[in-house]
Amino acid sequence: MSHSLEQNINTLLVNAPQEIIDAWQSIAVYIECPDNLRSLKLAVHALESCARFKPNNFERTFNLEAGISNALFSPFSSINSSEFPDYSNKTLAKGSKTERPIYALLHQLNDIVDRYLANTLLVFLDHYFTNEAAIKKFNRDYQIFSSIRLLYTDINFDRSYLSESIPNDIALHLTQYKEELLLLDNNEPKRQMLPHIRELTHFYQLDWKTRAARCRKSSKTIRSAYRKIKPERIIGSRALSTYPLKQNSASFHESHTENGATFYEDYPALHVVDLAPSETRKPSHELPDYSLLHDQTKEKAKARSIQHAVNQSHNITCLARTILQPHELSYLWQELLSNRRGEVNKIDKHKVRFVITVCLMFARELDSALQLQYSSLQTGVDDGFWHTKHKTTLVTSVTPTARRTKFKESPDLLKTDGNISLVLPESFHQQLQACQFHSGTLKDNLGGIKQVRKAIDQLLATLNQKHGCQISLKRIENHLKNDITAREQFDPVLLEPLSGTQNYFTRSPRHYAWYQCDELASQLTSLWQKSLHKKFDVLETMTLCFDESQPGFGSEFTPSFEALKRLVSLLTSDINRWSAFDACKTLDAAISYHNAYTLYTVYLLFIATGYRAVSNPLPSFSFALMRYNAICISDKDSAITFAHMRVIACPTLLKTQLTFYQHHLDAFARLLAHNFPFEAGQLLWHRSHQRFIELTSKNARLDWHESAKNSQKNDGLFLLFEKNEDGTYRTTNTYPASIMAMSGHLPDLPLNFGRHYLRRYLQRAEVDQELIKFQMGHWVTGENPLERHSSLCMQDAVATLLPILDEMLDEMNWQSIPSALTRMRL
Repeated sequence: MSHSLEQNINTLLVNAPQEIIDAWQSIAVYIECPDNLRSLKLAVHALESCARFKPNNFERTFNLEAGISNALFSPFSSINSSEFPDYSNKTLAKGSKTERPIYALLHQLNDIVDRYLANTLLVFLDHYFTNEAAIKKFNRDYQIFSSIRLLYTDINFDRSYLSESIPNDIALHLTQYKEELLLLDNNEPKRQMLPHIRELTHFYQLDWKTRAARCRKSSKTIRSAYRKIKPERIIGSRALSTYPLKQNSASFHESHTENGATFYEDYPALHVVDLAPSETRKPSHELPDYSLLHDQTKEKAKARSIQHAVNQSHNITCLARTILQPHELSYLWQELLSNRRGEVNKIDKHKVRFVITVCLMFARELDSALQLQYSSLQTGVDDGFWHTKHKTTLVTSVTPTARRTKFKESPDLLKTDGNISLVLPESFHQQLQACQFHSGTLKDNLGGIKQVRKAIDQLLATLNQKHGCQISLKRIENHLKNDITAREQFDPVLLEPLSGTQNYFTRSPRHYAWYQCDELASQLTSLWQKSLHKKFDVLETMTLCFDESQPGFGSEFTPSFEALKRLVSLLTSDINRWSAFDACKTLDAAISYHNAYTLYTVYLLFIATGYRAVSNPLPSFSFALMRYNAICISDKDSAITFAHMRVIACPTLLKTQLTFYQHHLDAFARLLAHNFPFEAGQLLWHRSHQRFIELTSKNARLDWHESAKNSQKNDGLFLLFEKNEDGTYRTTNTYPASIMAMSGHLPDLPLNFGRHYLRRYLQRAEVDQELIKFQMGHWVTGENPLERHSSLCMQDAVATLLPILDEMLDEMNWQSIPSALTRMRL
């Protein structure tokens, strides 16, 4: 370990106990951390996810003391990275994948570490550290790390082949998979994985040999490195699928992430639709003429058809064919709960029925369901079923919604815990008990996925023939997802602990949702009873949660109610301590009062609207649609589109406060006219209606709208005055940095606390998901409330939300306070 790296870690973790510092110095050597700590934040996030899912394996891999992983990552919540500007850098130094393959692997996979990848990484690294000398003898470092990285992210690869905990077992599975691939046609895309599989097989067996011949990669092999993200089915559709975009978070400012915003909201939830090409080759007489292949008219018609199909999928009803109907569910439950013995495709019927039940109740695809574990010991289950004589418990975990920030240990935020344990209904327990599984995964107990799928198809075919219905495994796997979309009553985030995956519907909402464990159990029980048309016992949790002091799951930035009341009290006292005479006694006093009054109004705007605090909250008073009790905000807009600009409900109290603030600006601008003529003119210009007289054309009005909404380029309404060292003042817009600089005496909350609290409050008030999406801006294609064919009535939506938002503000003791500067002149 270099002396500079040792010193830098000591400086970075200056407030941590010595045993924690020693542990991180050891880990830094293991992961090949650079001396300047470049991108260490991302590597720490990957390690923290591994330690969360597999604490014992993590401690064994890095040779740490037992139990130390619980406190190992806490010091990173209060890191002062000013001395290490590259600590949060999102890009590695050039040549890192060759010189530091372990570090590059953690950096690249940090955002996708789940319970399966955590197990794969720790087994991989443990085997590498144990046999590092032999591996370096063959000079295979770069090849094996490149293979694990490319293979795990390959769309065609079955990750279950890497899910074992013993290297020899993994090598055996990979060898079997290699033999299967060798039997495929040479043009089969899966054969492109063979070099990576061979490399990893040699790695786990440590039996490399010198290659006698080498050949250059073909252009086809090079092209195969692209488009390797696993597709996901479009909710509500029968055959359409999409690819999650490889978003680059480097353009998203670090301060936004620290304050509870997520860069996922900057991108459309659904942007790409994948059409699988026909597998059967058409005869020559059916092939289209070459001139028609790229006909623009046909391409536009095809695009419109796809757009219509996607919109239709996102607006399905409970009668859609992709949703199992009540009579079909009745037939299906009758079969699943049957005690008839027998075998289907050499598999016990009880086991086949149980797998179908798992796919139905947990919204899992078959390959994911077969990876669930079974054990009679709690310590033997990371993701699966802990089965005892009297009950069955689902043990699972969810990935964190954000990387560790300075607010992770804040006492003013609701705590989160990714580990979830739910006691499942009695009927599920009895069904599992009849299967008589032995410890291991369901795949170990049942056999290969092809054999299980064939058995399920045979069982469902018999059921369909008997009752004249069309129940398929695909409809069973997607029933809960489609039913939630059709009903709009339940939060789709609830499915994440069950399915173990995220989708484009929940990518942004999961960042703001927070549930107590008992709330989760109650919501899931209601969801199963309504969607599956069956009476279930109320789910129980392993740890009882009666108040918000207990950890829940979801948002890392949701504030507690006590912290919000304390915030409102401090903001109110900052204004009320000024008398009308004192507020305008001197110029310094007027500016100080203006800053306090502006800060109060801005915080009220944040929590009342759920504004995403990334720039000026309200660029122009013209966006405050007072007569409609609404407000227009563009907190997620880009510089050239209006994609996320939306009209939302404006609570009565905020409406009154904005009126008071307009009068405040009139009075304050007159006080500034002599010393700050430019700033005074700017504020008066925002209050003047004469600027619209010259906007006679549509293009002129559009240009004004484009300029006004992108307030990052212009001075907005909420100007703050900061004092320089020489006693002069400078003005700044209400950006996160300027607001936080003025909020040092307030509770330590991320600036986007209002958006997180608003989402939780609306969810607890049992507001329909359509209205929550309307207020939060989380709609997807086909759900935009301002679309041409939208059936949502804006006035009705606002009227429904207003009483709820008004009650929320009243509970926190917000008030509409007139400015002392205006009362001075009344």
